[in-house]
Amino acid sequence: MDKNIKQKVKKIVAPVRLLGSYLYDLKNFRDYSFEFNSNNLSKDNLRAEITFQYHALEKGMCHNRIRLGYGLERRKRLLYLLRKWSDNNYQLDDKRYATGVAVLKRYIEMHEENNFDVSSLKEEVGKLPIGIENILGGYEEKEKEYFINARNKNFEQFSKSRRSIRDYGEDDVTVNEIEEAIELSTLYPSVCNRQAVRTYVIMSKEKMMECLKLQNGIQGMAQNIRSVIVVTSDNSYFGNLNERNQNFIDGGIFSMNLLYSLTYKNIAACALNANMNTKNIKKMKDLIGINKSEDIIMFISCGSYPEKIKYPISNRDSSHDIMSIIR
Repeated sequence: MDKNIKQKVKKIVAPVRLLGSYLYDLKNFRDYSFEFNSNNLSKDNLRAEITFQYHALEKGMCHNRIRLGYGLERRKRLLYLLRKWSDNNYQLDDKRYATGVAVLKRYIEMHEENNFDVSSLKEEVGKLPIGIENILGGYEEKEKEYFINARNKNFEQFSKSRRSIRDYGEDDVTVNEIEEAIELSTLYPSVCNRQAVRTYVIMSKEKMMECLKLQNGIQGMAQNIRSVIVVTSDNSYFGNLNERNQNFIDGGIFSMNLLYSLTYKNIAACALNANMNTKNIKKMKDLIGINKSEDIIMFISCGSYPEKIKYPISNRDSSHDIMSIIR
């Protein structure tokens, strides 16, 4: 076949192949995500949603002014999921299950300490079988110096010190300080060195509040935020259909690098998801002036460290849990 004809055919067929690839993505997500399989949850669906629900309760415990009795629907859903796990005879020493129980127990303790009646919840949680006795759930509290001093330690210690901080101190964070962290992040691995990532640093309080309202993820914990960084990646830098998701890979790698860099520069930060519907994505792009060609990867709220810091325990799987050895 003539080379020119071959190229023309390729261009005509490309959109059809792209559609087929997106249909594959759609089927994969529809078949396996816990949202679309809520009536037939797999074991991994259960592990994921148990974590989703208990972590929301953990975050609520970190408020400086806790709204007692918060999270009623999440508590109910978490109890249902934990019972379902037990009824299916899954391992009770699974860390996700055990943490779910531990978070509910800490929730009860915290409310009892504040003389708030949670007796009915306590009775229901008491019926759940226990697999790991000493696992912690809820929140931890540390002094500011713990995070400030971590930058001078080795990478293992520094990495383990990074936490998502949602309540901030009263000191300012400047554009120059944020720019230094972004500059430090620019050596992130990027496919073929194309460097498609862009950042939008919001310093206006009014714009920040509008942005966070659309993002809808930090709910009630926006006190003393000094900046919101919006990380995007530009589709203009990618080629064939096999790169259709490369934006999110490059953007995610950069974002992790940036979170480390902000921590190193003594800027408290929290990664916020960009899970918005298309209507709000368009509103967000208009609000900030993001190009239509760019995908929004995530938001990062920034501020100074307060003197005392509460943060979720956020138990993690071990390497044994996530590593498969192929010999």
